[in-house]
Amino acid sequence: MKVKTKSQKAEKLEPSVSTKKRKIFISRKGETILQTMTRKFKFRTKHYPIGEFVTSIDGQPAGRGRFWELKISGKQSRLGAGRAKPGAGHRVEWDVEKIDR
Repeated sequence: MKVKTKSQKAEKLEPSVSTKKRKIFISRKGETILQTMTRKFKFRTKHYPIGEFVTSIDGQPAGRGRFWELKISGKQSRLGAGRAKPGAGHRVEWDVEKIDR
């Protein structure tokens, strides 16, 4: 879903899916994923030298052997949530995935 007019703001668009293992929302222009998330969810992160790692969303940790995976417009993000700025109207997904060993 993309923003069609300048008067529509992405922040007015509610998440289309919000379950324990999946969070989806629409990004805002000029903001990182974490900045947009502060208005939509309660979340926790752990700091690493390469950036912030999301450990739980809305009180839901990923669980043992799992992690919250970030996808932007259906593709796995190459940047972390603290650095990724996808632009207005992009679909942002967080899914709990199993860690491959």
